[in-house]
Amino acid sequence: MANFTSTVLETSAIISKYQYSITMLFISSCIIVLATYSMTGNILSIKTFILMGLDDGMTITFFVLSLTELIFCIFAMAMSVGFLFHCFELLHPLVTFSVDPYGLLIYFGNICVMVHMSIQVITTFLAVARCMCVVKPIHFKNAFTIRRCVALLVFVWAFSLASYLPLFASMAIFTQHDPKINVTRPALWLSPNRQLVKDIIWTIADTTIPFCTEIIVIICLMIMADGLRRAANFRMSSSNVSKPLDLRASQKLSGKELLIIKQVALISGFYLLTNTPKVASNIFVLAEPQFTLGGQYNDLYLVIIISRKLIETLNCSISFPVYFKCNPKFRSLTFEWSKKH
Repeated sequence: MANFTSTVLETSAIISKYQYSITMLFISSCIIVLATYSMTGNILSIKTFILMGLDDGMTITFFVLSLTELIFCIFAMAMSVGFLFHCFELLHPLVTFSVDPYGLLIYFGNICVMVHMSIQVITTFLAVARCMCVVKPIHFKNAFTIRRCVALLVFVWAFSLASYLPLFASMAIFTQHDPKINVTRPALWLSPNRQLVKDIIWTIADTTIPFCTEIIVIICLMIMADGLRRAANFRMSSSNVSKPLDLRASQKLSGKELLIIKQVALISGFYLLTNTPKVASNIFVLAEPQFTLGGQYNDLYLVIIISRKLIETLNCSISFPVYFKCNPKFRSLTFEWSKKH
């Protein structure tokens, strides 16, 4: 029982128990509202992609991304509900629930991290694919076939599950007695080896992958923008030689090119917004080892983590508006089937 995680946490000097509880209540409520909106948008996206026909690699990839974001939002909402009950117990010590909400929120939170790793890799793949669409348009269809895309997506999900199975094996929820509140109920148990397992997984999933994907997305965005600029300059110089200089200067990119650059910019920009706080907090963990679950700054750590989940949920919520704005076929099919219902 030495590894029992009590619901009554010792707060650090940086943040009081009351400040911790109020902050968590507010952020959790925001996540629940945003996750509800995001789930609705991703369900609409899934429905529309099915109507479009899953007959090419990119459509399948967008479909799987929407499905993955839907799963993330479900567990993010479950985690937030756990935080609400957990904070209610902290603010009202005489009230205890039949199941420890703290244990549930930690469990659901780890599932969110696992699912989000898949979102990171899939989003990076889409950025690379859109970059290739501009830089190497002739090879684009052959490079991203249905078989290759499906194989990649299966590998991403299998890798995410395999990476986090050891972590889930080192924690469990079973009935035990909490002497601090004198209650016996299902609560979180952590294995003595969990910290070692977490350090290994943290190095791979929470440090290496987020940093590498962020660099790749930035590079792809820069290469694609440069490719579009070069293509536009080439067309202007070859097809508009006889035109006046001021008319050639007023030429703009085609609508298709603008849609491609806009879609990648939006997806990449929101991904970077989501990913940068994770990279920053991981750097802080390296500088301060006590900034972790069960450490001296446990409460502050959880506040940062749930704030990251809010941003990640926000990232999932913008997918449907991006598809709707940047994909004419997606937009027309959405209008078509929405009118029928």
